[in-house]
Amino acid sequence: MQPKQKVTEPQSDQETCQIDDVLLAISGELIESAKRCTEIQWVISDLLERAHHPNLSAEMHVLQDIDRIQQTLEDIARVLDATAEPTEGLSCSQEKLVQNLKLDSLRLRIFQGANDSNSDQPSTDESSDITWL
Repeated sequence: MQPKQKVTEPQSDQETCQIDDVLLAISGELIESAKRCTEIQWVISDLLERAHHPNLSAEMHVLQDIDRIQQTLEDIARVLDATAEPTEGLSCSQEKLVQNLKLDSLRLRIFQGANDSNSDQPSTDESSDITWL
């Protein structure tokens, strides 16, 4: 599910973007996030298996929560895919959407289709509210 990236001509000195393209790009991001949740589940499961912990009820709840997040992300991605089709041809202000994205790498992937291998690296923007571990 690869979004087609197209940006319409600026209107009134404001760059616009196709709503369907944005929805498809966000859907792709959600699918990738869901895949990461699945990977996290497997890593945690493997760690728990190696730990031979006697009472895994709390840990099982964590795994179930991660699974629920993964399924939610996939469901939302499917809804966005279905929503994209009827919005084909509609555009909106790109700036309004960009203002809501804190992650530079996400902004690039959604609006420029950047598939840079460094796109998931932390931003060097010191004004960010994100703490990288």
